[in-house]
Amino acid sequence: MKRRERWRPTRVLRRVHWRLWAWYLGMFLAFEVLLGGMTYEVMRYRLIQASYNQIQQEWSQKAPDALEQLEQLKDDHCSDCHPGAAVDRTPEPVATTIIAPSGQILQEDVVVLGAPGTIERAVAAMRQVPPARTNPVHWAILTYGRQHLLAGRRDLYQAGQYQGALISVLSLTPVEQTSRELARTEMELAVASLLLLMPFSYLLSLTAMRPFREALEQQRHFVNDAAHELRTPLTILRGTLDLAQKDTEPETLQAAIAEALTETDYITRLVRDLGALARLESREPGLQMQAIALDRFVAELVRRLEPLAAAQGMTLEWHGEESRVAWIWGDPEQIRQLMTILIDNALKYNRVGGWVRVTVRTVDHEVVVEVRDSGMGISEDDQRRIFQRFYRGRNAEKARPGSGIGLALAAVIVRLHKGRMHVASVLDQGTTFTVTFPRYLFRRTTVKTPPATR
Repeated sequence: MKRRERWRPTRVLRRVHWRLWAWYLGMFLAFEVLLGGMTYEVMRYRLIQASYNQIQQEWSQKAPDALEQLEQLKDDHCSDCHPGAAVDRTPEPVATTIIAPSGQILQEDVVVLGAPGTIERAVAAMRQVPPARTNPVHWAILTYGRQHLLAGRRDLYQAGQYQGALISVLSLTPVEQTSRELARTEMELAVASLLLLMPFSYLLSLTAMRPFREALEQQRHFVNDAAHELRTPLTILRGTLDLAQKDTEPETLQAAIAEALTETDYITRLVRDLGALARLESREPGLQMQAIALDRFVAELVRRLEPLAAAQGMTLEWHGEESRVAWIWGDPEQIRQLMTILIDNALKYNRVGGWVRVTVRTVDHEVVVEVRDSGMGISEDDQRRIFQRFYRGRNAEKARPGSGIGLALAAVIVRLHKGRMHVASVLDQGTTFTVTFPRYLFRRTTVKTPPATR
């Protein structure tokens, strides 16, 4: 019992809904985290790149003066004597030190903005880098405790000879602060996105599940309606057989057998129509599409049904255009079933001495079929529901027995052929069913006229 309860359709749909919600939410959050991480890395890269550019701008400004000082020192023939380095303790955005060829310091900025204390250790580390003509620029990110410094060294060459170097240091504290603020903002946005995405993903998953819920609801209604339609003939059949079992009179037995055969025929037609409807809706097997001359096709069908109409005291007429052929692209078997349903309904719900007119004509790029009768008509309320399964109008229920499957089957056939169907009716005056198909255009020399019937 618990296992059966576990697999109830509503419970299964509920589980699928929650899982789909979790998937949507997870995907949105993963995308948010990925986007936030990429944004963080790109912004940090750009900030650090700006720091590199700032040092390079410092070099472009101070390199000429540094070369001039180094050249003057060389002209004084005292490259190894240094009376003392010029020390500047004013905090600078970029602290730059000029190094002589011997490695001694000529000029030094010892304080950089954003870095507490002096930067002698960073300068000393960059002084250890040997000069290289092939790669005159060297970079390093140095960490001292919580302090991060960007240090760069540019070797100066003139006439192919090493003249000295510039060592510049810049604090990455602003970059780190901006990165932390950016990370904090990304976290706040992630939390806000989570709060917004929870209801949004729930509604999205609910929308995605709607077709499945509707299909399940339609299936349940279909089973209930089919059971209801089968219950009445089966009850009659059971009562008739019980009566025949108790009464052995030949006349009673004959009447019971006739009644049983009638109900059996009804059940057979109902099951056949339900099977056809299910196959069409699932598109199994596929439609056997081909070019159909619909006017000729319908004319032949009307000719075959004329004796049936005459036997019921009615007139069945066909009207078509002789100037051009109304070609459509469709399945002949399904088109035959569609027209049979419409004509049969027009005859069934008509009156003695009434008429049924079937018209086929072309209008621009469409082929229009009209089935008009002089029958009892359909009320406006019933017109909105007659294409539903098992639905029968009030007048139809009183006039003739039926299952209410025919028009539902006709609507599916029209839809599969990319057509439209419309009904117009006036009570006690008649009904007109109008079916519109796309007109099939082709070169007549390459297509043979298909047979109208088998």
